[in-house]
Amino acid sequence: VRGTLLSIAIVTLLYVLANLAYLTVLSVDEISTSQTIVVTFGETLDSFWGTRQSFSSIFAVGVAISTAGSLNGSIMTGGRAFYAIARQGQAPAILTSLTSGGV
Repeated sequence: VRGTLLSIAIVTLLYVLANLAYLTVLSVDEISTSQTIVVTFGETLDSFWGTRQSFSSIFAVGVAISTAGSLNGSIMTGGRAFYAIARQGQAPAILTSLTSGGV
């Protein structure tokens, strides 16, 4: 439980800090017209420090990895949710059936 609460606190803090960074660096017009705020943020940092597409590319890859991780978690837990709901009698009982291997 303690690890879960610590993880939630860390992720929340990182989320808030990322959004504060976006709001500090980007104008309201840039945020409202951008299709991907993180790439616009990276491009702004690149132009500020004179680099060539390093921050925007790194941030885009980071978003892709985060999305893949989130999708993986959703796939792994999605079936368990239906199983648990069916075990409580709130969904069809067929959803509680397991294969011969117990899976």
